[in-house]
Amino acid sequence: MGIPIDLITLADMPAVTALLAGAPIGVDMEATGLNLRKDTPITVQFGTPAQVFVLDVRGMTDAERKQHGEVLQRLIDSVPYIIGHNLIYDLSWLHSVFGVNARRAHDTLLQEKVLVGRMMDSNGHIGFDMKAVAARYGLNVEKDTREAFLTLGAAPLTPALLDYCAQDVLTPCLMDGQQWRALCANGLAETAALENMTLPAIVRLNTTGFAIDVSGWKTYLEKQEARLAEQERAIQTILLPALQQARAEACEADTTRLAAWENALADYLDAKHAGWEEIPAPKPPWGKVKQDAARQWKRDNPRPEKPAPLPERVLLSSTKQLQEALSLLGVHIASTASDVLEEYTDVPVVAALLKWKEAHKLITSFGHSLLDKVAGDGRLYAEYGQLGTDTGRLVCKSPNIQQIPSHETGEDTIRSHFVAEPGNVLLITDYSQIETRILADLSEDTALLDMFTRDEDVYSGTARLMFGLDSVVNPKKEEYRLGVSYRDVAKTITLGLAYGLSPAGLAARIGIPQTEAERLVAAYFQHFPGIKRCLDRLSADALRTGESRTYAGRRRCYDPPRDDSERGAIRRQARNAPIQGTSADIMKLALAMIHSALPETARLVGSVHDEVIIEAREEDADAMAVVLSRGMHQAAHTYLKRVALPAMDVTRGKTWAAKE
Repeated sequence: MGIPIDLITLADMPAVTALLAGAPIGVDMEATGLNLRKDTPITVQFGTPAQVFVLDVRGMTDAERKQHGEVLQRLIDSVPYIIGHNLIYDLSWLHSVFGVNARRAHDTLLQEKVLVGRMMDSNGHIGFDMKAVAARYGLNVEKDTREAFLTLGAAPLTPALLDYCAQDVLTPCLMDGQQWRALCANGLAETAALENMTLPAIVRLNTTGFAIDVSGWKTYLEKQEARLAEQERAIQTILLPALQQARAEACEADTTRLAAWENALADYLDAKHAGWEEIPAPKPPWGKVKQDAARQWKRDNPRPEKPAPLPERVLLSSTKQLQEALSLLGVHIASTASDVLEEYTDVPVVAALLKWKEAHKLITSFGHSLLDKVAGDGRLYAEYGQLGTDTGRLVCKSPNIQQIPSHETGEDTIRSHFVAEPGNVLLITDYSQIETRILADLSEDTALLDMFTRDEDVYSGTARLMFGLDSVVNPKKEEYRLGVSYRDVAKTITLGLAYGLSPAGLAARIGIPQTEAERLVAAYFQHFPGIKRCLDRLSADALRTGESRTYAGRRRCYDPPRDDSERGAIRRQARNAPIQGTSADIMKLALAMIHSALPETARLVGSVHDEVIIEAREEDADAMAVVLSRGMHQAAHTYLKRVALPAMDVTRGKTWAAKE
């Protein structure tokens, strides 16, 4: 590497800390894999472009890890910030294994994503791994040596491995300064700072996990599976007889065709045999003649399909079988998707089928497969990512906690099995209609701002304006069309327009002709002209500048459009990006503020869309509810200056379902 690389021990740490204190340092780790609970750490390395130090942390006892954690914490506390690439990996290891917390960091992966302003280019790829990012700054990175760590075992660290450790410390340090010059030049410093500020909160989410009532979840699944089986039996009693009758008729016809084909073949071979007998010797053997004749006849007369056995059940997950069975009952559908079936809920079997599909999805998506991911300590560890979308919103995977359904009713739900540990309580709050509030603030539309100021149900108020509803009419209950209330229509338009929903999309969404959808959109804009001006301006600005911006300066970049289709796509994305992106900025600032204010006895355990969940000791619940509420409110108020913001209500309970 051309710089000093020192392999040090715990005894060397005080002197190294004194040497490095006061200036930013690069930090990196190597481990046997990515799983914090199954793999083990190998090295911790840190330093500057002038010198790198490597700690071999293999085979340590818990006491030794605690000792190393204390000295590493002192090192990190002694510098203004640490630098690394994809620090979520390194900081998660440092916290999980050594109990180290780093509250100030520059992550060159996050900073590069902020600079680029999108996850993919027109070719479908932008590299964000260290090698790809370093190349954009004229730096060469070698990654082949990484594989040698996986088979290292107890063998000594070789010079090549030490060089690799130093490279992963040095490279981010060299990129960081170049990135910050570019970030400042492009008005992105605030966004990059926000991402770096949020990183410790995401580390805590990933390393804390969510406590699970495993036995209760198993009982819940048993009940759901029994209910699903009962629903299927009821559906089968309606669909199966019709399908069996149709198949029986088809089977009889197939049997008749096959018998006729076999008789015709036998007659043909009989005639062939009679002719063969009249041929004087010597002549070919009959077996050979018969085989050739049968082969030629079958080529000219293909064998009919063998009659299929009668079905014992209708495969409800089979589109083909379901379409066939329903068509026999007079329900002709192009697809078995739920949104298509919803058009036929007046047919009892279709209504039952929709309930079955919902229950089936619940069990297959959030059943045993999710339960199997619960770790040995009884907690479910998800992997949150900060910049998994073009708009900057958090993503979650392995498993995706954000997909856990919230609409279940009753006391026994999936969320009721996400619990607080004994002696603890869950504190839960979320933003109310945050994206509509952002739209109101961004558009400065007087009518929408006034509704929020009056603390009115915005979607009901919108419905009253659009449809001229009398004050005695309840927009939530009065239906615009079967199964769709006036409020539903108003909500779909308000949120849909912010997501680039076209009149055609609106028509499909609520099941009306496109001309009627166009009339509804026109009526909406008539009452909210500020929103129309805002959305038109966002679209025009994106086409002119090639980017969209949030209040925090986060940008979403676009390729130059090559045709009308691409221009239309940019217009739709540009209407959404500033709104959803500002929502992401608010949530990240809230997480950063909340995490920084929490004591060690309280911790973030979940962030689901606009909702935040923390776990705290029961005796601290009142104080931590204030921390949670204040952080959420201050974060929103930082960016939203015009729209009214309600008080943040905090729900507390022993389970995630406490707020439902």
